[in-house]
Amino acid sequence: MKKIALLGLILAFISPKSWAWYENEAAYKAITALFNNLETVQHQFINFIPSPACHPDVYMPIDIDNDGVWEIWVRTHDGKAGVLYAQDKNGGLYTVAEDSKSDDVVINGNLVKVISSKHAGVTQAILTVMKNGLAEQATFVEESTYDGKNGKTTVKYLTEDGKAASSAETKKFFAKVTKGTEYSEKNFFEISKHEFVNTMGRHLRLPSDITIKEHPIFVAPEEYAKNTFLGISDVAIKSPQAYTKMVFKPHITDVKFVKMAKDNDFNFRMVTPSFTKKMFRGYEPYEATPIIVKDSWFKTHHPLQFSRWKFGEKKETCKNQWMLDDIKFHYKRGIKSVHWIADIPSGERHFYIVVFEHKGEEAGPFNALASLVCFAEGELVSTFDFWGRYDSKDPYSVWRVDDDGDFGWPELSVIAGTDEGLEIYMRHPGPEGGVFYCIREVGNQFIEVYGNSQYWGGN
Repeated sequence: MKKIALLGLILAFISPKSWAWYENEAAYKAITALFNNLETVQHQFINFIPSPACHPDVYMPIDIDNDGVWEIWVRTHDGKAGVLYAQDKNGGLYTVAEDSKSDDVVINGNLVKVISSKHAGVTQAILTVMKNGLAEQATFVEESTYDGKNGKTTVKYLTEDGKAASSAETKKFFAKVTKGTEYSEKNFFEISKHEFVNTMGRHLRLPSDITIKEHPIFVAPEEYAKNTFLGISDVAIKSPQAYTKMVFKPHITDVKFVKMAKDNDFNFRMVTPSFTKKMFRGYEPYEATPIIVKDSWFKTHHPLQFSRWKFGEKKETCKNQWMLDDIKFHYKRGIKSVHWIADIPSGERHFYIVVFEHKGEEAGPFNALASLVCFAEGELVSTFDFWGRYDSKDPYSVWRVDDDGDFGWPELSVIAGTDEGLEIYMRHPGPEGGVFYCIREVGNQFIEVYGNSQYWGGN
């Protein structure tokens, strides 16, 4: 059985990358800063564009002033609104520039322009230059006027009161400008430039975080009656013998590493084989996808009791109109279906799978969406979005290769209360393999903090 690390080939059709920043450690620091300040970023996106549908969905780390401390550009899924952040000395983020759907943004070297239309043929740009990690906004604006008769554009620099800026003033500002790669709203989604915010955990540098540091082992669905449990390979795990506990729902049992299996998978056995019946009661072998962890995992994690939909059961359509209204208000897009998938009785958490109507191809590369949404205390509190791409030329591969345009439901294996926030461990099966996620609630979004994958089909 072949394996693919971290969703590689399974999701490659959605966002192929050449990883322009992949081997630069400073870029990872910027991503970690975004994660550590994500709740602040979420609030800013809602505030500067007052709409619950406005999320920080995608990001791109860039070092526009070449000082070794990377900035991070965060935008909505359609690329039409965003914020460019720089890191401060205390690990926080501050705003360099922001643009809404009525603005355009262009980054050229260390010069940032936020361009808005003043009236027909005339635009004004707010100018900001980044130098040695500091952002300086010009005391003047750039006004461009296009003459349709001769096809020429004239540019002038105006102060706040509409007067021409002095030559000395403009020269002093532009002396700090350096040329470089040009980025814009229009080329943001080019190959190798962007990543999803909700999968940023693949790139975090948090050595004290147990989940990220120790990589729980996902178990592939196998014939558990034989007391053989196949842990999905992970090159970061050097000592599988240290993983001694298996968790499925709230159940915990001792396991022992047996040997390395084919394709560098891990073979485990239960110390008490008879516990299999209790741990997986009501679940078929193909639904048995527990995790295997070290003892230290329990210092910060507490598995919770929950109920969930299982294969073979009737799918329960959401009939609560207030929930449907809340989802519509939150996402501002047409709903195709809403089904119940899980409940946590103790925390009064209710989880649903929502599949939305596709948007047109002109809406951007991520025009298909399904979401795991969580309700608590009478409101929608957090979401995990599964972005897909609908292409009329290939309507049979939207979220996954050869998915026939249908979204397969994820299987929830473990829900744990942690010191850092609620964590959900789940497997998302597909025609050519299974994708495993550990997602953590951070503000109003679930963020993947660790993942793996299993591949079994395709050519």
